[in-house]
Amino acid sequence: MYTNVYKINVYNLSKYLKMANSIKFWRKRRNMTQQKLADLIGIHRPILSNIENPNIPIDPDEKMEIKISKILKVLVTDILREYEEPEK
Repeated sequence: MYTNVYKINVYNLSKYLKMANSIKFWRKRRNMTQQKLADLIGIHRPILSNIENPNIPIDPDEKMEIKISKILKVLVTDILREYEEPEK
């Protein structure tokens, strides 16, 4: 299990907010549940939920960012970019 998840500071707040949004965006685009992605990453689902929640500041380390991007089949830069769900 990954244990290198850090509370964020003001310097990486912007990066975190974008990443939280984009991990959720790409996970949904891949029709993947939080549980499935968490299992593939090697973390507990509540930790992934916290990573995807911009109100709970948790920042994954670089190794986890790379692993998430590989699992979601996107570039690391894609999970550091902000995406919005299209309106229905």
